[in-house]
Amino acid sequence: MEFNTLFCFTDSKVALCWIRGLEKDWKPFVQNRVNEIRKLVPIECWHHCPGKENPADVPSRGTTPSELNRNVLWRHGPSWLVNLTDVPEEETVMSDTCLEELKANQSSASHSLLSTSELVNLKQVVDCEKFSRLRRLLRVTAYVLRFVEILKSKIGRRQMVECSEVSSAEIAEAESRWLLTAQHELITDKAFPMWKRKFGLYLDDKQLWRCGGRLENADLPMTTRHPVLLPKHHPLTVLVIKEAHERIMHNGVKKTLRSRYWTVQGRQVVHQVLSRCVIFRRYEGLPQRTPQPPPLPQFRVKDDPAFTYVGIDFAGPLYVKTQGLVVERNIGGSRRHCQGVPRGSKKF
Repeated sequence: MEFNTLFCFTDSKVALCWIRGLEKDWKPFVQNRVNEIRKLVPIECWHHCPGKENPADVPSRGTTPSELNRNVLWRHGPSWLVNLTDVPEEETVMSDTCLEELKANQSSASHSLLSTSELVNLKQVVDCEKFSRLRRLLRVTAYVLRFVEILKSKIGRRQMVECSEVSSAEIAEAESRWLLTAQHELITDKAFPMWKRKFGLYLDDKQLWRCGGRLENADLPMTTRHPVLLPKHHPLTVLVIKEAHERIMHNGVKKTLRSRYWTVQGRQVVHQVLSRCVIFRRYEGLPQRTPQPPPLPQFRVKDDPAFTYVGIDFAGPLYVKTQGLVVERNIGGSRRHCQGVPRGSKKF
């Protein structure tokens, strides 16, 4: 018997993703079996069958023979099986199980693309580079996220106008969204594996990369013990540095670095941002210049004989006996004198 068209169904989205993933490089165990399936059945013949409409799952989930006899799905199959032109097609999204079977060189990139699919839209809606303050960016983002939620919940126009001010929870959600957006650039960097080992990075419950360290058991806030890592070239990093610099009253680089975040090459980035701060440059001022040295004093440059201005007593008085005379000499500076024959001297 010859078949004009072949249809194959599976209720496993993971297996269907493995079969259709021609551009992916799976691990050897999955790749070998996927190659065998592709040789036997073309990829376009594979379709997805929802688990609730799969007749094979009816007896495997536990049922009696009488119930199985009355089960319409078991006896006739799904309704769309009669007319195969109405085969349900669902978009196959790579799950975490699929990502685990990817090779190391593709797993990180695929994971970042999947986890940031919603963040790319946020970056397209709100341009971070057009904001000069972090608070204003977070407030605008919070309003945008609230507007999206209102559209999803189909709330009327009257209720949309009566919206109140953004809450602290909405500000925190907007901040988390922007941190995820900034870290997407961090993950795609070639040096990310080195940073991961150097800073001991790990993912928290919000999928944010935080730095490890030895302060885990310290009685300090979470942001201090494990700060969030930020890239150095993202506009959000500049806004974070500006906000921290204004909070400490335009202090120096060392004080500005003590924030809730850890920036790659932070000292260099902070120095660049602070160099454009007018208030900081006015407070800091120029470095103090060394004054010009005065002229040397006259006694250091005038050519005079020794002991002209200074007299030094080496020793004395000294008694010297020469040719029947005893001479007393007090050798000290320019003071010199001689006396006659003292008592007890002899004549020759």
